[in-house]
Amino acid sequence: MMHKLAKLNSLPIRFKLVIHFLLISILPSLLLAVLVGWAVDRIIEQQVNENTLQLIDKVNSTIEAHIENVQNMTYFISLHSNIQQFLDGTLEHLGPDEEYEISKFLQNFTTLYPEIAGILVVNQQGDYLSNELYTRSSFNLNQESWYRQAVENKGIAKLIGKPQGRRITSHVHYREDEVVTVVRAIIDSTTGEEKGVILIDLKLRVIEEAVRDVRLGKSGYLMVVDQKGDPIYSPAPSIMYEQSFDHRFSQNYGIFTEEVEGERYQLMYQQSAFTGWTLIGVFSTDQSVEEVQQILFYVVTFVFFVCFVGITASYFLSYTISRPINQLMLAMQKAESGDLTSRYEGEEQDEVGRLGRSFNTMIEQIGKLISLTERQERKKREAELHSLQANIKPHFLYNTLDTIQWMARKKNASDVADLVGALSKLFRIGLSKGGDYPVS
Repeated sequence: MMHKLAKLNSLPIRFKLVIHFLLISILPSLLLAVLVGWAVDRIIEQQVNENTLQLIDKVNSTIEAHIENVQNMTYFISLHSNIQQFLDGTLEHLGPDEEYEISKFLQNFTTLYPEIAGILVVNQQGDYLSNELYTRSSFNLNQESWYRQAVENKGIAKLIGKPQGRRITSHVHYREDEVVTVVRAIIDSTTGEEKGVILIDLKLRVIEEAVRDVRLGKSGYLMVVDQKGDPIYSPAPSIMYEQSFDHRFSQNYGIFTEEVEGERYQLMYQQSAFTGWTLIGVFSTDQSVEEVQQILFYVVTFVFFVCFVGITASYFLSYTISRPINQLMLAMQKAESGDLTSRYEGEEQDEVGRLGRSFNTMIEQIGKLISLTERQERKKREAELHSLQANIKPHFLYNTLDTIQWMARKKNASDVADLVGALSKLFRIGLSKGGDYPVS
């Protein structure tokens, strides 16, 4: 670790500045991008879930309004005097007037509400009244499954999606998968027994119109399933149509995922307490991922742009700082090698520029000090030489005269020796400026 730190400290200042700038600008940008991506993912998921639940709730309200309207029709029909007599079994024979009146009465509903495919009133004996629906055989209608379901519901309207195996048909021959049925048993308030059942077929297109135009994102859609989890309506073609979801609905609403044919789907459902049906919002999990990826693409593009600008700016900034430092370093290296003519040439007004000009002033002062020291040394040597010369000249003269006197005496030239001795004595007196001198 220490070796790595030492190695990092040995990097040129330019690289240190680039690394520093990247650490304080690029890394926070990358961290910001990650946080934005995470937040966007959460926000989009939350908004999608909230919007989907709101749409499902609105569609549920629309469907409930249609079913409630049909339910109210059953109450209104059961209050008609002739219908009551028919259900009580007191109307044994219908005359032309009564038959026309009942037919007209029931036709009014289909005229006012075109979504009604047919109305059927069945009494306890299995006889029926209707202007739209007819039996296919002589089979007693009070043995039909829908009749028994209505009786078991004890006077509360029962919604049957896509009724199966009925022995009734209509003028326009609606198929069983083209209608949904609302049945309600008419209960005797005194005995509590059923007096009969009113059946109203509602065209499936009413449900379809409420659901088909709802789009969840780009490709999501809504589908309707009954109490058993069997689909009632789903846009065609729908990959979920053949799926059964009854085991998934543990609550009134919720979210779960389903994998079909290798693709994962997210399903949000809400169950209607009134109809017992469940609306399911279906959309591919890849759809929300694509939206998040699109946002992340913009974020990554922005971060890339910041990185590009940051690296360029950091390199330029490091260059503007390191270039004058390198110039100053080169000038110092020249001065270190003995070249006192080296000067820093930068004109920057920042700290490095002021340092460079201080270096130039220092070099100039050093040059002046060296020149002054050289002059002082030269004068000192001259003074020492003059002093040496002043000391050497008399002694040299005395020694020379003494040598000549000694050589004359050696040659027995006494007169020459005396003459040289006298001359030496004269020079001694002259050099001592009349003062005393030692006698040799």
